[in-house]
Amino acid sequence: MLFRSVIEPWSWFADGDKWIADLGNLGAKSAVDENMLAKVTVSPNPYLRHSGYNESSGEHKLKFSKLPTKCEINIFTVSGERVKTIKFEDNGYYGNYFWDQKTGNGDLVAPGLYIYTIEANNHKHISKFAIVR
Repeated sequence: MLFRSVIEPWSWFADGDKWIADLGNLGAKSAVDENMLAKVTVSPNPYLRHSGYNESSGEHKLKFSKLPTKCEINIFTVSGERVKTIKFEDNGYYGNYFWDQKTGNGDLVAPGLYIYTIEANNHKHISKFAIVR
């Protein structure tokens, strides 16, 4: 995950003011921990199949955001049945993964409540999302 910082001036710019910035940490990777994994989001949540959210006809995409550069996503039904395992490696998509709502066998999942886990560097986060007709 990239290091992000906000630069805020202490006062308004006046003639003769200068900026000095150390960009040495720009792009530095930070360690993955539980707090970073807790920031992962799924959108839209709940997913409404009839809404056509940001997709073409016949597509069904959920977006996992703020993922670490390398992690594993596991999706389960509420009864504990594994739906899909996704090995994610960021290839320039800024921590986003679009899931097509298909099982490991290629079948479209049914509407309902789903549990997902994000695992990276021996850390794990558990959360949920819903799919509605």
